[in-house]
Formats: sequence, structure tokens, C-alpha cells
Amino acid sequence: TAQRAMAELDRKNDQLQQAADELAEQLDERSRRVQELERSNDELRDQAEGSKQRGDLHAHQLTSREREIGQLQEKGEWLFQQKELVERDLKSARKELEAALADLGHMTHENQALSNQVAKMQQHHHKLEAASSSAQACADQYIQAFRAAETERDDILALYQQAVEEHQGQNTALSRLQR
Repeated sequence: TAQRAMAELDRKNDQLQQAADELAEQLDERSRRVQELERSNDELRDQAEGSKQRGDLHAHQLTSREREIGQLQEKGEWLFQQKELVERDLKSARKELEAALADLGHMTHENQALSNQVAKMQQHHHKLEAASSSAQACADQYIQAFRAAETERDDILALYQQAVEEHQGQNTALSRLQR
């Protein structure tokens, strides 16, 4: 069960790592997009300023240039709004990435804690096996000693019965002699 839990944690760890990698790629892509939008915005702003200056220099093109400037400003405002949306998305993606990385850190910590517990349980198991082997060896010695004591007891009982029988035999012989 501990190995299954560790395998599950490893699988979740891999999933979180993959999600974190995907979020990092999205974050990079959105950062590039923001940079592109900023460059486009700067270019459009520069174009708008240049157009305005040419409009002042060329009075006969003033009307068409003012229209162009207005369009460029609208596009610049639209790009600015797009940039803000992308920055907001980027900020949200960063928060998601930070949360995923925090989860990954917690899972790594939990995985390490479980690994430590498994190692301790294995050490305890080895100690119990050693103690069991030692207890079995000790029990075997006691069994051998007990059997030797039983054998010795049986021998002593046989000698005692023999001595009793000899004694009774001597008493019987003594009784016959006294009659």
C-alpha cells in the first residue's frame, strides 16, 4: 500500500510537472505576444506622430491625415486594450503556475515524508526479523535443553525405580531371612 501510494504520488507529481510546463509555455507565448503588441503599439504611435507632423507641413493633406491619425489612435487604443488583456491573462497564468509549483513542492515534500516512513518501516521490519531469528534461536536452545532435561529425568526415574525395586527385593529377602 505504501508503494501504491508512492506510485500515485509520483503519477500526480508527473501530471503537475506537465501542467506546470504547459503553463510555462503559455506564459512565454503570452510574454512574446505582449512584446509584439508593444512593438506594434510603439510603431503605430511613431507612425501617428510622423503622420501628424507631415499633416502640419502639408496643408492640402490635412484632412486625410487627420483621418489616418484617428484610425491609428483607435488601433493604438485597441492594441493597448489588447496588451492589458494579455497582461491580465499573463498575470493569471503566473498565479496558476505559482499555485501548480506550490502544489508540486507540497507533493514532493509529502513524497519525501512517505519515503522516510517507508524506510523507517523497512528498518523496523528488519529489526523485527532479526529479533525473531534471535528469539527462534534462543527458543531452539531452550527446547534442546528441555529435551536433555527430560531425558535426564527419565534416566533418573528409571534408576530410582530400579533402586526401589532393589530395595523392595532386599526387604523381601530380609523378611524371609528373619522368619
